[in-house]
Amino acid sequence: MSIFRLLLICILVALLPLLLSACYKSPFTGAVVDNGNDEVDATGTKDGIGTGAIIERQEGERGTEPGVNGVNETNNASDASDASDASDASDASDANNSRNSGSSKNPQNYGKFPASVKPENFHPGYYMSVGHNDSINAFNIIADNDYFVGVKKRYLWKDIEPKKGQYDFSEIASDLEYLQSIGKYLWISISITQFSSDSPPLVPKYMWKDNRYACGDTDKYYGVYQRKDRGWLPCRGNKEFDKRFMALLVALGEQFGNEPYFEGLNLGETSTGQRANFTAEDELEVFKSYVLAAKEAFPDKTVMSMINYARFDLEKFSDWLVSQGVATGGPDMHIAYATDHKLAIAYAIHKKNHWNTPNGIDVQWDNWGRGGNKYSSIELIEAAVKYINPWYIFWAKKPGVFREDVVPAVQKYGFLPAVKQFYSSGK
Repeated sequence: MSIFRLLLICILVALLPLLLSACYKSPFTGAVVDNGNDEVDATGTKDGIGTGAIIERQEGERGTEPGVNGVNETNNASDASDASDASDASDASDANNSRNSGSSKNPQNYGKFPASVKPENFHPGYYMSVGHNDSINAFNIIADNDYFVGVKKRYLWKDIEPKKGQYDFSEIASDLEYLQSIGKYLWISISITQFSSDSPPLVPKYMWKDNRYACGDTDKYYGVYQRKDRGWLPCRGNKEFDKRFMALLVALGEQFGNEPYFEGLNLGETSTGQRANFTAEDELEVFKSYVLAAKEAFPDKTVMSMINYARFDLEKFSDWLVSQGVATGGPDMHIAYATDHKLAIAYAIHKKNHWNTPNGIDVQWDNWGRGGNKYSSIELIEAAVKYINPWYIFWAKKPGVFREDVVPAVQKYGFLPAVKQFYSSGK
């Protein structure tokens, strides 16, 4: 072997580790911050397994309130009737091919979209909605289904803030990592309302025995109050309580605000219990403060306020939401109440906001049947398109219904009209 060849081999051997390390890129940008727990080392691993983020923060204060934001004036979507009229969604091949051909990397390939979104961060469509007890194994139901864009999962506040100012985001990080590996997106909801009085509250345990978080007439649990034996409702309006919830939003944004497969989050519904010394005006101001904190934490993601009923003026509130670039969503698709109930007001708001901010609707367990009525998943899709024209539908993973009826219905109906239009380059 010549000296020249030997020298060349030595150079290649020396450079090979550098070349390999340059080719590797971690799927997550959020750093793990050691909280002093001996079980989690500085690399964020526990017994050699990545645990995501565990962050310890002091009393978090939200920064300055954002002004009117989020309006993309270059959006070419001006007529809300266009998507509603695009009722032929049975042939999804155009939209499917566009989405899978790299349109998410190339904004010029997008069709019409709401003014408040950045299209490269926008992945509307059908999502499977799961509970906090569902593991990543549940996600496999939609792993190979191109009609389902991702998963919406509910996480309990008490689980992700086990101690005051200490956040355990490991489950969210794990779910996000797995969904990214199968090409799906994560939407999150933080549960703070417990609808059963037989179970403990969902607010952090450090609040339960601390009367600084009190707002009701019971000292069994602080941080919540009881409404007619229907569960534990959060103490919105208590300044200490509100400070902690907004600190949670800040921490979430710091950890996941730049993750490409983190799609969005929703805030709790506007229908709440009425308690003494807490007026409708007080409640409205609290909702606004939560919205501003969430949008500041996630300026480039979809933040959705879930509206249905309220003691304050929902139409004025929704106009304010639009001015902040915040979407409106509904916690239920109730066909029976769509035209002759107060819910019709909320549905009309969603439809009106369609081109300003991305609207969406949940299909909950009892939406397939209530009051003696039974509805198929196809009927629910058709009703959602008729009354709301949504960008998102979040389907509850109801046993005996999701696989058996939802999946076939989605396959038969195809992409939502607005979604098909978005992914078909304006066709």
